[in-house]
Amino acid sequence: MRAYRDFLASVESMMTDWLRRQRAAFDASNRSVRKICDSRNIIDLAQAQAEWISDCLEWTASHFRAVGNDAAALTWKATEQFGEAAREGSSVLRQQSEALSQPRTPAPLERAAAE
Repeated sequence: MRAYRDFLASVESMMTDWLRRQRAAFDASNRSVRKICDSRNIIDLAQAQAEWISDCLEWTASHFRAVGNDAAALTWKATEQFGEAAREGSSVLRQQSEALSQPRTPAPLERAAAE
C-alpha cells in the first residue's frame, strides 16, 4: 500500500511539473503571437517567427528531458520499493522454513503414550 501511495505522489509531482511547463510555454507563445501580430514590417515579422519557432523547439526538447528524467526517477523508486518488499517477504519465508526444518521434540503426553 505504501508503494502505491508513493507511486501516486510521484505521478502527481510529474503532472504538476508538466502543467507548470505547459503554462509557461503557453504564456511565451501568446507573447510571441502578439509580437508577430504587432510587427510593422517583414523583417520584424521574420524575426518574431524565428524566435517563436526557436522557443517551440527548445520547449519540446525541455519536455522530453523532463519526462525522461521523471520516468527514470519513478522507475528507480518503484524498483527500490519492490526490492524492499521482496527482501521482507523472503526473510519471512526463510524464518518459516527454518522453523519447519527444526526437529520436533515429543510432547510429554506423546512420550507417556509411547511408553
